[in-house]
Amino acid sequence: MTKQLRNAVGRVTAKQHVVQSQVAKSGAKTVEGHEDRAKQAGARKYPVPPFPKQHQANPGREADLDPPPLYDAPFYERSGKLRGKLPS
Repeated sequence: MTKQLRNAVGRVTAKQHVVQSQVAKSGAKTVEGHEDRAKQAGARKYPVPPFPKQHQANPGREADLDPPPLYDAPFYERSGKLRGKLPS
């Protein structure tokens, strides 16, 4: 590594250390009476079945569905094929 390249790397590294220390200091500030942790959003409102029947011609668009699809599927019911076969 040439001397010129080492100097450039040193300047960039020093600049990054300054930025990181500023970020660390700003993240350390807390408001009195509040815990220093991530804020949680409110509870999510889930649509309740029965859902309206909807049909789209192929290819459909998920954005056009109302209510929009949920991928965590809170109302999903398994088939029950393994019920009673798994150890408790």
